[in-house]
Amino acid sequence: MLVGVLAGVAVVVVVVGLLVLGGLGRTADNSGGGSTAPAATASSGPMIRGAGYAFGVPQQWQQVTDRIRGSGAIPADIELLAAVAPADPLAGEARKEAVVIVTRKPCPCGDLDSFPDYVLQQAGTAAAVRPLGAPRHITLGGEDAIAFDYTQGVVHRRMSASIHDGTVYVVTFEAKGSSFAGSEAGARHVLDTWQWR
Repeated sequence: MLVGVLAGVAVVVVVVGLLVLGGLGRTADNSGGGSTAPAATASSGPMIRGAGYAFGVPQQWQQVTDRIRGSGAIPADIELLAAVAPADPLAGEARKEAVVIVTRKPCPCGDLDSFPDYVLQQAGTAAAVRPLGAPRHITLGGEDAIAFDYTQGVVHRRMSASIHDGTVYVVTFEAKGSSFAGSEAGARHVLDTWQWR
């Protein structure tokens, strides 16, 4: 069942998200909303490619994967695939107000519709959670996915999850307060350029 398999995902998102939003800074990381589009949109910029997936890095964003991986906040049973954040071209570092984190975990997955309720319940144990609107079905790389938004303190979080080849992939976009709207196009770019490989 999807809910049982993803027990750690919600906690990871909360812990990593707060860590990242509070602690992104200079990084030498060199590691390799939701879309309703039926298939991926071609990316004209750099791509992050991994075993089974690929997506475009938004313009003026940079990878922060090594920084998050080095934080030790990701449990061993959840694979951190990538993380990107808006870059500050003047300072040469990632800005602290927004991040997109991509994770996956093999699972005997069930119904995607149960995922939002479970995540919100788990996240609510760490801090006050307020759902924003109803979960909605979208596509990720042409396959069914579910997306939902919620706030937790000053953080606005949008999670999109899809099951592909017996593995759940979760793309989490989060930003502090008013930074959400300003970074949303970058997060949407990750979803819109997603490809299954």
